[in-house]
Amino acid sequence: MSQTIVQINFDVSIPHDAFEQAVMPDSGTIAAVDGLQWKIWAMNDATQEFAGTYLFTNEATADAYVNGPIVANLKAAPVFSNVVVRSYAVMERLTAITRGPIKEAPVMA
Repeated sequence: MSQTIVQINFDVSIPHDAFEQAVMPDSGTIAAVDGLQWKIWAMNDATQEFAGTYLFTNEATADAYVNGPIVANLKAAPVFSNVVVRSYAVMERLTAITRGPIKEAPVMA
């Protein structure tokens, strides 16, 4: 099974500081999600667009997150709109060459 990237983007209707304060309690819950290796939080303040990039150990744990309660609650939140969730299999060999923060899977003989 390949490591899986999940990319979640959405528009935010509250200022950056208010967003950060609102989601800070959720950061520990997200950090404890089964199979999550890391998450990068990003915000374009000029356009009020958020991007979250997650690395999961495999497709199954990524799918469980995408179809689970955290993402469902995100989609239902009135301060977020235009939620887009996408998953991608990590191209581990190429990512390792360009120093992506993943551990390359061993080559199978």
